[in-house]
Amino acid sequence: MTKNKQLILTVIYVAIIASISARFADLFSLGGIKNIRFIAPLILLPLLFSKPVDGYNESVKPFFGSLYRTFIFVIVYTLFVSFIIFDLGFTYRNFVNLILLLTPLIISDAISKKTSLLQHRKVIYFLFWSYVFVFFVQLAKDGISLVSILTIFQSNIIVDSEFETESDVSLVLGPYALFFLHYKRWKYAAFSIFLVILGAKRVAILGLAISILFYYVICPVIFRKQTEERPSKKFAIIFSVCGILVASIWAMIIEGTFSDYIQEVTGLSINRFLMGRMGRFQLVFSNIHEHPFPGFGYGLGYIENILYYVANFPSSFHNDFYRLYLEFGVIVFGIWLYIQGYFCTSNKLLFSLIILIFLLMQTDNVFMYDRVMYAFYLIYAFNRKEYLANQMEETENMEEEYMEGVSQI
Repeated sequence: MTKNKQLILTVIYVAIIASISARFADLFSLGGIKNIRFIAPLILLPLLFSKPVDGYNESVKPFFGSLYRTFIFVIVYTLFVSFIIFDLGFTYRNFVNLILLLTPLIISDAISKKTSLLQHRKVIYFLFWSYVFVFFVQLAKDGISLVSILTIFQSNIIVDSEFETESDVSLVLGPYALFFLHYKRWKYAAFSIFLVILGAKRVAILGLAISILFYYVICPVIFRKQTEERPSKKFAIIFSVCGILVASIWAMIIEGTFSDYIQEVTGLSINRFLMGRMGRFQLVFSNIHEHPFPGFGYGLGYIENILYYVANFPSSFHNDFYRLYLEFGVIVFGIWLYIQGYFCTSNKLLFSLIILIFLLMQTDNVFMYDRVMYAFYLIYAFNRKEYLANQMEETENMEEEYMEGVSQI
């Protein structure tokens, strides 16, 4: 390995460590140290303008490029409505949300652009073990005993909502579990699933269970006639329409349309069904403005502006899917869904992975927990680079067989 490549890898790992530092800052209440993660994309930004490894332009760039264009529009639109339309202006919450939207994409893009397939895989494993380490540090810090751990596996975790071992790392490790299952690293997969359950985030456990069901049961039916992996515009349209319908259903749930039905079926009040989040939803909708422009949203960070600065309730919305629907607007949200549906449904791993991400977004802050998006983008890029490499190898083998046949003739 040349000194230049070694330097690039060193810079990549420094940026990754900087991005992980926020989690340790939260664990040990170190305050401002967690802002180091904002430096991570700046460290790798120059790599985006350098020459990529072979195959990057054909395998990864189309998806990431589509996201960049969409997110740049979101940034410009957010700046416009924040300064021109709304009284609060461009706040710290707007800034944080824009950074968290872009940071995982920039870092994952830089890594994908400058690493070989083997190096890329090592980065994924490094991140996985980093978050496992963070989780164990959290358990040790909280003095979690073996009895507490055993309680998780003896309780009805779907009903019970509080466990000593609960951690947002549970959200992060789900994508890695799918990655290990796809590449038949069974011990790693089992370990990941164990930690997801131990982390006691109900949406993480249910989301992983459903995405595994998709991988082994539903995806084989969908792809049974597929002879090669290629995007489908028709499927992307269906995917985006379904996503908009889900967001619309959330609007009706929050408005109380299904309150009586939910009470009858589940025996739970609408607030308990939504895990106590009805209050914050009502705070948002009692203070929300009219849409600035038909079909467009309020700009990224607007919902948190209401919670933090208007309602004096400094907390996240806890439903990134519906939040992005409100902040992007139905047009941009539909485009964003179309991009995911077009690029992320060409094989079992990617389809299951995007299903998992969208399920996590229903009741949690996947974009605020940007570590989840690192896993998503990096696994997507690795899978596409590997697929292209396999295709090129098959082509070379066919050419060699053809030349051997010609020489024998």
